[in-house]
Amino acid sequence: MESDRYGTLPVLANQLLLVMELKQLVKKLGFSQIKPENKQHVVLETLMEEPAWNLLAANLPDNLKTRFVYSLGKVTVRGLGVFKANQ
Repeated sequence: MESDRYGTLPVLANQLLLVMELKQLVKKLGFSQIKPENKQHVVLETLMEEPAWNLLAANLPDNLKTRFVYSLGKVTVRGLGVFKANQ
């Protein structure tokens, strides 16, 4: 948690900064939008075709590979909504 002359950053403000950081990262990876889908999943919209996705997915940690599901125009990240913001 960040702290400066005004004190410690509130938890919600810190979470907002983490979300913005995540959005910048996914944009660099070729995703145009990140949005929640129901209470557990996150959808990453993309123009990426399957061969490009396969190259990207090959570098995912083994414990996350089954959470990412590619379909034309999007990648669904299953169960991401159940993680706390600091995980």
